[in-house]
Amino acid sequence: MTSHDQHQKTKENLDSNSLDKEPTNLISGSLIPEHKNNIDDGTNESDSEVEVHVNTYNLKLTFVGNANVGKTSIIYRFCEHKFEPENIISTISVAYNKIKLKVDPFTELDMQVWDTAGQERFRSITRGYLRGSNGIFIVFDLTNKQSYDDVQSWLDEIKNGDVDPDCVRMLIGNKLDADNKEVDVNEVNKFCEENDIKFLTVSAKNGINIDTMFEIMGNACAKIIQEKEKENENDELNNEKNKNEQNISLNIELNEENNNNIDVNKNNSNTKKERCC
Repeated sequence: MTSHDQHQKTKENLDSNSLDKEPTNLISGSLIPEHKNNIDDGTNESDSEVEVHVNTYNLKLTFVGNANVGKTSIIYRFCEHKFEPENIISTISVAYNKIKLKVDPFTELDMQVWDTAGQERFRSITRGYLRGSNGIFIVFDLTNKQSYDDVQSWLDEIKNGDVDPDCVRMLIGNKLDADNKEVDVNEVNKFCEENDIKFLTVSAKNGINIDTMFEIMGNACAKIIQEKEKENENDELNNEKNKNEQNISLNIELNEENNNNIDVNKNNSNTKKERCC
């Protein structure tokens, strides 16, 4: 189980006119806990003064999927640690949440979580909000076979949209607690293996695997960012190395040219002396 400190959550509903705008005039929501894993880092009170460098990663995570599969309930459960369907209103266009998650003593995730509407008429708006996502949750309802059958159309939206190829995709089967399931989990596992997609079953009602899904996604996204940063550092080092090698090569050529000029001057000097004498 995770321990929780208090921090501020912001949330708003956005319309299609705000597609290319940063969230403004956010309405302050209720205080939500900062998610932290109970990880023993081996420190005690005597070590409390030792400064620990914490890497913070800014992530954009987007939820997509058919209407009424439980996207908003999953986010509400993660933020508020409650399941209150009477307080859940179907998302119109897009809703925004900001959440912090500390996965270990050295890594903190600052997550922008975008909850999109599942209705067909909002598809064009949803497509715009996929842009810039580090990770995308594709949610379906384990008790609704059609919602799973439509997963492929959502994957096509992601594939055809302006989404980074390194964006992490994760399939979420909600309502694990229900008895009247219509979706064969083995079939889903096979599909995800063939398409290189992460998969997890969860329950917004009971809280099963809700924290876990965010932790898996957050760690996967942070790992990709780390790898890109390392690649950029290596590229910079290689560029600097090539530049130095080019400078060395140029200096060698200049030295050789100078030596040749000196030899020519010496020969000319000797020739003049011979004529003179």
